[in-house]
Amino acid sequence: MERISGIPKASVDGLKSLFIGLAAISVVLRLIANWKYNRKLLVDDYISISAIPFLVAVAVLSDMAGNGFHDPNLSPYAVAQLAVSISVFTPLALWTCKAPILFLYVRLFGIKKWLRITSYVTLAFTALVYASGIVAIPPACTPHTRELSEQFIAGCQTRTRTINVFLGGTSVLADVIILVLPMPVVFGLKLLTRSRVGLVFLFLSGLFAIAASIVSLLFKAISLQSPGTSLALSILATITECSVALIVGCVPSLRVLWSKILKPSVKTTRGDYVSTDPTGNRTNRGTSQYIVVGEGADRKTSASNTGLVVSTEVHTSTLTIMDYNRQQRQRQQQQQQQQQQQQQQQQHQQHQQQQHYGSHDVYDGQPYFGQTYQRPDRGPHDDGVQPPFGVYAEAYALQTRHQGIWGR
Repeated sequence: MERISGIPKASVDGLKSLFIGLAAISVVLRLIANWKYNRKLLVDDYISISAIPFLVAVAVLSDMAGNGFHDPNLSPYAVAQLAVSISVFTPLALWTCKAPILFLYVRLFGIKKWLRITSYVTLAFTALVYASGIVAIPPACTPHTRELSEQFIAGCQTRTRTINVFLGGTSVLADVIILVLPMPVVFGLKLLTRSRVGLVFLFLSGLFAIAASIVSLLFKAISLQSPGTSLALSILATITECSVALIVGCVPSLRVLWSKILKPSVKTTRGDYVSTDPTGNRTNRGTSQYIVVGEGADRKTSASNTGLVVSTEVHTSTLTIMDYNRQQRQRQQQQQQQQQQQQQQQQHQQHQQQQHYGSHDVYDGQPYFGQTYQRPDRGPHDDGVQPPFGVYAEAYALQTRHQGIWGR
C-alpha cells in the first residue's frame, strides 16, 4: 500500500475529502439560510463560495504531488510545476476561509470602532502576507527546462519551505486574533449567563482551527530543518485548518436555519409557543428566544444582519430606532384592529341579548341583571328586571362595559 510520511495514502485522501465535504455542506446551508431570510448574498457569502474550489484545487494538486521531489514515481519537472500551482492556491484558500469570519464581526459588532478597525487591519495584513507568498515562490520553482539541476531543486525547496513557515506563522496569528477579537464585546453584553457561555463556546470552536494551524506550522518548521521531510502532512493540516475555519464562519447561519426550518417553533419554560424570528426581534405571537448580538456598522435593519444568534429567554432585542418605530406602528394597528373586532362582537352579542330579553328587560338598550320585580301586566311568577337608578346605574354600566361582560 502506498504511504505518505508513514501514513497510508488512502487515509490522507479520505481525511482531505471529509473536511472539504463538511465545509462544502456548511457553505451550501449558509447560502440557503441567508438567501431565505435576506433575499441576497453578502460579501462573506461570496468569499465562502470561492474558498471551496481553492480547497479542492489544493487537495487535488497535493495528491498529484505525492511526496514531492522525494517521490520516485514523479519527475522533478512535474513536481516543480505542481509546487508552483500549490503555492498559488494555498494562500488563496487560507485567506478566503478566514476572511468571512472577520467580515461577520464587522457586520455584527461594527458599531465598536476599535473592533471594526482591527478586523479590517487583520484582513489587509493577511491579504498582503498571503499575496507575498504567491509572488515569492513561482520565480524560484518555475521550471524552464525538463532537466532540472540539483541546485534548482534545492533552491525551490528552500524557498518553498521558508515561505510556508512564514505563511503558517501568519495563519496562527490570524486565528488567535479571530478567537480573541469578539470576547470583550461578548462579555460586555447584557445577556443571561447561559447565553454568554453559549457565545463563548461558539467562538472557542475556533480553537480547532488554531490547533490545526499550529500542527501545520510544526510540520513546516520540521521540513525546513529536515529537507527530506514530505510536505504532504503539512498540506493535510492546512486543508483541515481552512475547512474548520470555514465551518466556524457558517455556524451562525446554520443556527438560524435550524431554528426556522428544522425546529420552526420552540416551547418556552412557561409553556408558551413563540415565533423564532431569525433577527431576534419580538414577534406578534410572543417574544423570540433569539437575540441578535449587534446591528453592525452599516446601521441597516436587523433583518439584513442575520448572523450570530444565541438561544436565550431575554425579552429585549437590539433594534435601530427605525425598526422600533415601525414595529410600534404595526403593533398599534394590530391593537386597533383587535379593538374594532371586539366592539363588533360586543354589538352583535348585545343585539342577541336584546332579542332574547325583549325591550322591557333592558335599560337604555342594555340588559341589566338587577333585583327582580313583578310587573303589573305579568303574573306573580313572571320575573322582570329592575331598571337601574341614578349614578349607581351609570357606574355599574361603566364597570360591566370595562370588564367586557356585555352579552355574556
